[in-house]
Amino acid sequence: MLLLAFSIISLIQGLDPALVEREKLAFIERTVVSVLSKGQYPEIFGAETQVLVNCGCGYGTMNVYWGTRVGMFCKLSGPGYEQGCGTKCISPKGDGMLMLCPEGWTSNCSLGCVPPQFDTTVQRVQFLENNVDAITRYGYDYSLIEIPYLEMCKCRDARVWHIKYGSKIGYDCVFDSQPGEDCRGWGPCSDNNGDDIQIFCPAGYVPSCTGCHKAIDFGADLDKRIDWCIEAMTGYVVETEVTLDLVPTNIDVVSCGCTDLVQKVNYGYGLGYSCHVDESAITQDCLFSHSICSDWQGKKLIHFCPNGFIANCEQGCGHWWKTEL
Repeated sequence: MLLLAFSIISLIQGLDPALVEREKLAFIERTVVSVLSKGQYPEIFGAETQVLVNCGCGYGTMNVYWGTRVGMFCKLSGPGYEQGCGTKCISPKGDGMLMLCPEGWTSNCSLGCVPPQFDTTVQRVQFLENNVDAITRYGYDYSLIEIPYLEMCKCRDARVWHIKYGSKIGYDCVFDSQPGEDCRGWGPCSDNNGDDIQIFCPAGYVPSCTGCHKAIDFGADLDKRIDWCIEAMTGYVVETEVTLDLVPTNIDVVSCGCTDLVQKVNYGYGLGYSCHVDESAITQDCLFSHSICSDWQGKKLIHFCPNGFIANCEQGCGHWWKTEL
């Protein structure tokens, strides 16, 4: 009944539910690819030092800088390589190298790591959910938590600790007085010393005294799993946009006719950047010119959004299916 109601509403508003589902899955894949191409996630890529040495890598890894830009590689400088180590490739500079890809990805020497082909939507959702799980579990180093926020939350020494018990997801901090109203910490719980601690969870997770746990139950239907992935990845990009350097390039700024420095968007999700533009200077190479907006003074501006997000005058950067509703 709910699906029928959603279908009727979507059709009335001109949106095909199948199209919305495809766009949601494309959003998740784009954000996963963007995040994995920007950061270093050795746990996700299986880049354990001893394994690399045993497979013939004498030095550390580098991120793949061609094709999808997803993947890590190390140069093969000694004996030990076996087929089980991974894909053996020749680098763009002619060196023998070992290509490392996340579990389930297709290793391609020319493109790096690419998502596999799927026979069903269920397979694709499972693949994407596995990657979102991994990014949340192992990508916490890139989450930016400002010291003034921790001070407002009354965290001792204005610091948090990655949770190493229970779910091993989220952060906690010891606090000695009442946190401010805007603090999103949950508690109190107690640590091994008997101190009061509060729990901080990433988007898509709920807090408990055993850490942070997924906000959906095991076996949830496909739509809930898709929406959970969107919530988790949106939150992750919001928290890591600065540290992962998800900023417009110099080419973006020039081709879109910026007349001043780009500014961080502080409305909507708080995602993306904007600049005032000279419309006559916008070239065909500008990828963001479909949404030219006006600020409160009537000056024209353009939003630059992280991969997967759509520029929108009210939200700054948002989701396509929401801007179309």
